[in-house]
Amino acid sequence: MNDVSLDPKAVIEEFYAALVSGDPIEIRMVVDKDIIVDYYGPESFFLPWAGTWLGYDGFLDFLNTIAEHVEMISVTTEKAIGDKEHVVTVVESHWRMRVTGHEVLTKSANIFTIRDGRVLRYEIIADTASLGAAYHGELGF
Repeated sequence: MNDVSLDPKAVIEEFYAALVSGDPIEIRMVVDKDIIVDYYGPESFFLPWAGTWLGYDGFLDFLNTIAEHVEMISVTTEKAIGDKEHVVTVVESHWRMRVTGHEVLTKSANIFTIRDGRVLRYEIIADTASLGAAYHGELGF
């Protein structure tokens, strides 16, 4: 990682770019081996990707679970604020649920904890009501 990536906001920009690329090497470079992912919301019976995912392998399982159930049409970062160890982003996401074909446009807050220039913790506070309704076929446009 370069010196610029030690800036927490730059780390998050690299994190999002690595996710878009899908390159496991790029992803590994911006994620701590002990990463904790908390996707807050009803347990996995409601949203299969909800819950806590531990370590790098858990993080990859989290990403694969989302990819299995969701087609991400777009994700736009609207705001980002941070300090030396934390960054909070507000994102707007347009998703299509694979099981129902329903689309949903939602906003979420992502809270990142940074350690040594890598994402150590990734917390997602999402509009689970809208996501769940689309996933279970009760909402869509």
